[in-house]
Amino acid sequence: ICLISPEYLRSEYARMELEEAANRPGKKLFALLCEGEGEHGTMLNAFPPFLREYRCLPVDRSDPDVAVVALMNESLRLFGDHFSA
Repeated sequence: ICLISPEYLRSEYARMELEEAANRPGKKLFALLCEGEGEHGTMLNAFPPFLREYRCLPVDRSDPDVAVVALMNESLRLFGDHFSA
């Protein structure tokens, strides 16, 4: 799971880190930590091309409780088979 904020996307180091994560095998979740609905599209446009093919979950960070629930639900959907016995 990679948490991405607008500030993070502006960093050259972040781009290298994201490329490294994208190239690793296995399931991935890129969570966009937005300050509202409109920012999600702006962030997607700022994504490097190699990231646009992955599932990106918009998460409204102005409401931490809702953000945590959204991340938990999507994590269980993607990675739940790793936790089941």
